[in-house]
Amino acid sequence: MKKISILILTILVMVVMNVQAQFKAGATVGLQIPVGTSMEGYKTGFGLNLFGKYMINENMAAGLNIGFLGLGIETSGDIDDAGSPKSRFLPVTGLFEYYFKGDKVKPYVGADLGLYNYKISYDAMGRSYSDSKSYFGFAPVVGAMYELSEKISLLGNIKFHYVATDGDAATMIGIHFGAVYNIK
Repeated sequence: MKKISILILTILVMVVMNVQAQFKAGATVGLQIPVGTSMEGYKTGFGLNLFGKYMINENMAAGLNIGFLGLGIETSGDIDDAGSPKSRFLPVTGLFEYYFKGDKVKPYVGADLGLYNYKISYDAMGRSYSDSKSYFGFAPVVGAMYELSEKISLLGNIKFHYVATDGDAATMIGIHFGAVYNIK
């Protein structure tokens, strides 16, 4: 009986929260800029993020973020037959954001927390090589949303990615722009 009461209470809370809550889905694209001594030799790259958010209330959101952060690697040119090495991070993170009051423009702060899969690949002397490993990482974020309509908003943000690799942490700054679709 106790389990049934807890289940009914949980379902009731979820229904009440869904009446007031909104889901948001969106995507951002932008630059990934490697920073810090551990990222020497890496070149500015491209980032893409897909996300889904659940608005807990008017000011707070929680959700999931899946991304692609691609970086180039500088080569010394010592090997004549070497292809251009490529590296990428694939973050799969939970997100939390706090939105400040605003009419059309809503500034926000937040953080992503989760796993970053790192992969490096290159060609040398006619052979392809690659290696992959997952690391814990987080990314504080600051940004703003501009409401175009009731359903569509534009988004801009800056994220500082900190990935706890073996040794020095990998750090990057992402500058992203995108769109958000409000689902109700």
